[in-house]
Amino acid sequence: STMLYHKLCELQSEDWMEKSLLYLAVCERFKGTTMQPITPPPPMMPVPTAKWLLSVHAEDIRQGDIHLRVHLENGLHKAAGTAAWVTNVGNEHGQVLMSVLTSHEGQGLLPMTTGLVKRYEEAGVAPPKLLYVDRDCCSSLGTSKAAAMFSGWSDMVVRLDVWHFMRRFTAGLHTDSHPLYSLFMVRLSGCIFVWDEGDMNLLMEAKRRELEQNQAIRGLTNEQLAGRLTSKQLAHH
Repeated sequence: STMLYHKLCELQSEDWMEKSLLYLAVCERFKGTTMQPITPPPPMMPVPTAKWLLSVHAEDIRQGDIHLRVHLENGLHKAAGTAAWVTNVGNEHGQVLMSVLTSHEGQGLLPMTTGLVKRYEEAGVAPPKLLYVDRDCCSSLGTSKAAAMFSGWSDMVVRLDVWHFMRRFTAGLHTDSHPLYSLFMVRLSGCIFVWDEGDMNLLMEAKRRELEQNQAIRGLTNEQLAGRLTSKQLAHH
């Protein structure tokens, strides 16, 4: 709860500062046109205490525990022996080439892989050079299970996808709710992924011009500007 409290304080202060800067920028336009002093921005609303957050969370769990337990038991009973697992195969364009429903993870996938290899052959398309999987990527003896299922593509390289690769590093943590889990994953992600410097400079400049033209906000440092970039904007670069 303390970690959540500090995170909420950080988000609240950033939001309050952004709106205050926008308010002052608008007031600046009317400076000199009135004799009345400019009203300062309202103070930041306080964030609920960590103790209050913890008590609300505990009460929410207490009320939903019985309903959740019954729902899970009924769901598991109904899914027993049925198609409860889906395996998707996609390409580099984000297109799903094939989906298969099975009763267990990793079971009954050979017809799928055989059919996929056949589809490539009939279409006259070159086989993939690299395959990312979430399991069975490696083997200390001979060919891995994933590579064996695609025996028709003997030159294809099989690798573990980056998300599951990162999860292997977290095996030393007891649980995802460990207080340092999110920080560890952020730092680990920073070690693996690198933003292109040229793209980032262009994005920062575009964001700076957008703020100047639409909100009359000027003089922001690169650090302040980077804080205004949304995850959606970064995803395009």
